[in-house]
Amino acid sequence: MGWYWGLYGYVTILTILTSLHPKCSIYKYKFLILCLLAISLINFSGFRGINVDRDSLNYLNWFQTLNNFKITTFLIEKDPGFYILAKFVNYFDLGFSTLILIFSIISILIKFRIISLTHYAPLIGIFFYLYFCKFYFVYDMTAIRGAVGIAFATLSIIMFLKEEKTKGLIFFICALAFHLSIIIFIPIIILISMKYEFQSRFALLIIVASSILSALFTPTLLLSSGLDHFNRIAPYLNNTDQANQANIISSYFLLKIFLILGIALGFWDRLELLDRLTIYMSTLGVSISLIFMKNDTLALRFSELFSIFDIFTFLIPIFFLEKKWQSIYAIFILLCGSVFFISSLKIMQPYFI
Repeated sequence: MGWYWGLYGYVTILTILTSLHPKCSIYKYKFLILCLLAISLINFSGFRGINVDRDSLNYLNWFQTLNNFKITTFLIEKDPGFYILAKFVNYFDLGFSTLILIFSIISILIKFRIISLTHYAPLIGIFFYLYFCKFYFVYDMTAIRGAVGIAFATLSIIMFLKEEKTKGLIFFICALAFHLSIIIFIPIIILISMKYEFQSRFALLIIVASSILSALFTPTLLLSSGLDHFNRIAPYLNNTDQANQANIISSYFLLKIFLILGIALGFWDRLELLDRLTIYMSTLGVSISLIFMKNDTLALRFSELFSIFDIFTFLIPIFFLEKKWQSIYAIFILLCGSVFFISSLKIMQPYFI
């Protein structure tokens, strides 16, 4: 597993370099460093060998059987986004490896675009360190449709926040094309379009309380009724997707709750609109985990749709802590990242090109 540890060290070094004080001489090379980071992440995931991850064989099977599917069947049972890209690659006889590379390029570049559009941009190195440690192997190296779908969905929400509704709608349609689960973001988009300010902390309490009551008094089978005829999600409904199973009441879950509470109680009146929306989104992720607490696999699948906002939650305290505490918090993030990384490695096989 040396390749993974080597990439971790490389990403960590680049993160530190991009986080240096602007007066430091190396800071002027920040853009170049970020370009190296993007190229490295794209190449590592885009040129990986088959079976390094647990999903590539399935995607290869989809790719090889494109011509055996009626388009309507494929669009319903698979994903139109995957189908269109695969058809494009197949038309030019570029091969399956090219398809994986395209997914990697789209996923990483959209995430760079997302953070560049927010006030979190100065912390872009830290953002990608946390993303790499927690979600890179889960999505960019495995669930590539999710990597692209979640990125498009998050970009869509950012566009709606900026009142660029046409772009927001286009990106949301793209997100749905790659990952139908993104449909759960529609209520949030409606609230943003209605210029809801997400100012109420009481609403956060209501969301969590409702999810707890739902988990206690509504059987998971009822919550997921009507979905079991979709073959692709049957393993999640039956909680039989062994590769994904994990106890949702994990250290990461508890850490998110701690951060949400700390920010809501300590900094709420100083937060910008995107910060407040971030806390709402992370709270929704926690609530979904609670609702499906009897089905760990389904809980993880839905709660991780909010993954980019979860990382934003980690960034928010940096803007409000005093300098002496910022250093301590930076060490805390570094340690958390290392734990996330070690946990993520469990789903990977030895790397090869």
